[in-house]
Amino acid sequence: MKKLNNKGFLLVETIVVATFTLTVLIALFLQFKNLLVSYNSSYNYNTVEGIYNLKSVKNYIMQYQNSENPLNKQLKDKNYLVLYNGSCSSTLYLEGLTYCDDLMEAGSFKTVLFANSDPTQLKEYLKNNEDTNISEEMKNLIKRLDKVEHQNRLIAEYKDGTLATIVFGVNNL
Repeated sequence: MKKLNNKGFLLVETIVVATFTLTVLIALFLQFKNLLVSYNSSYNYNTVEGIYNLKSVKNYIMQYQNSENPLNKQLKDKNYLVLYNGSCSSTLYLEGLTYCDDLMEAGSFKTVLFANSDPTQLKEYLKNNEDTNISEEMKNLIKRLDKVEHQNRLIAEYKDGTLATIVFGVNNL
């Protein structure tokens, strides 16, 4: 039997192999992309050192905060308070702000926020308003947060680009 006009079969075979190869490459790309995103998240968010440093800030606030005007009272009609952005904020009403600046410098903080217990309000606020105190990385961390009943949050960005968040119990204020 003589083979005649075999060119059509070769073209179909080439298209099938190219489609299969492209599908496999796309699947591999998506898997590696997800792996890379997960790796960056685990490296950049809530490192042990970041959580430890933020816990030191929480202890400092709890120790030196003015009981007449606690943070949760100041937060009442706001989504968040900026506690540190290059220097300690006067909204803390803390005794010894010099120690506050020293603590923030020692912890390599860039920005520290005190946010309410429901991050959905903060997410909506950030979606609708441009804020110079909050970087894009911090916005990405805030998007990942879940609501914790009756627990406000401390959210920090460090000079090395890492971020951390811990709950700050309302009863502790």
